[in-house]
Amino acid sequence: MKKVKSVASSWLLVYFNLSELKPCHQTTVMLGNAKLFLEKNLQEHISKVFLLSNNDLVVFVQNMGLLKLERFVIDLRKFFEDDPLAGKRLGKDGFYSVYHLGQSFDTVFERVQNISPTVPKMDLSQHIPLDSAPILPFDLLVRLQNSLKQADIANFIRKQPICWMTSTKMIPKCFGQEYFLSLEGIEEVIHSHTHLIKDFALFKYLSVLFDKKMLDYLVNILKKVDSKHHFHINLNLRTIVSKEFFEFHNKVNREFVVEIDRTDVLWDLEGFNFACDFLKSYRHCVCLDLIQGPNLQFFKNLDFNCDYYKIVANDELFYHYLEDFEEFVRKIGPNKIILVRCDKLSVIQTALNLGITQFQGFLVDGVLRHQKTQRINQAFKP
Repeated sequence: MKKVKSVASSWLLVYFNLSELKPCHQTTVMLGNAKLFLEKNLQEHISKVFLLSNNDLVVFVQNMGLLKLERFVIDLRKFFEDDPLAGKRLGKDGFYSVYHLGQSFDTVFERVQNISPTVPKMDLSQHIPLDSAPILPFDLLVRLQNSLKQADIANFIRKQPICWMTSTKMIPKCFGQEYFLSLEGIEEVIHSHTHLIKDFALFKYLSVLFDKKMLDYLVNILKKVDSKHHFHINLNLRTIVSKEFFEFHNKVNREFVVEIDRTDVLWDLEGFNFACDFLKSYRHCVCLDLIQGPNLQFFKNLDFNCDYYKIVANDELFYHYLEDFEEFVRKIGPNKIILVRCDKLSVIQTALNLGITQFQGFLVDGVLRHQKTQRINQAFKP
């Protein structure tokens, strides 16, 4: 502030009150990504972004119009969209304040000087490192682990075709399969022992045990799959860096696609980047799974270098986030997008118009089943 004092009339200071967010939204990853987002999008301006000791975010920017600034604020709100603070309310906006330094330099300078570092109280159940056990009584944790280890993994593995379509001929052609664990099945096992099923850390920790069983189960299946077909496996971040995954890689001796849920990225961005580099070093592909409309701006502005991005096709995506979706497709490229949970023909047609050709969902599954039934009927005709 002392540096810009002599030319303060051309500077704005934007103060984001992120210390007022819910504690679960003040993680190092979320705040760091918010800072990174602003730095990348303000590169064309003379600017500087600071993350303060109390978790507030401060931006100094020179010669920027308020309308352009508002667009950045709208995008930043989406990082914390389910937090009451990020919602814009008529006549009151506690999310951020804008100061013209030429008019209010002394007031702002005093405010910054009086900031005292505070550490928000964190909900430990949501912020346990992925490589440590959840906070549970030891006997209960052992009981849960034993139940998962003894469960028949075949009952929990599902597969869904990944299909290719063109706008000229909307007939799906299956070119790959995704194998994943049934969340409902895992929840049922865990819920039979504890009411903590909604605890994210607990669920991630225990589902890694299932992941490792699934890898063992899939070894023989993968050996029988045509090498020309895509083979997708949905795994937890911690599973990818386990010895069980490396053994699986050695046994199958072929390339495949590993899908990683977006929640793992938000949980551990550095771990995700490491896992991507690790997988690519062994010629495997990486798919970032289950991106939703509100997440598009966030993921668009981070350089993941993934091979595929799965976007959930729901009404919200096309009614409220269509512009963000179109922008995401332009930046990432339609050939890297897989639209999932497609259950409407209009959704597929809109995506085809954007150049997207890869789909998953109940509607696609239904058409494939119908095609198979027709082929069978034709084969048995006299």
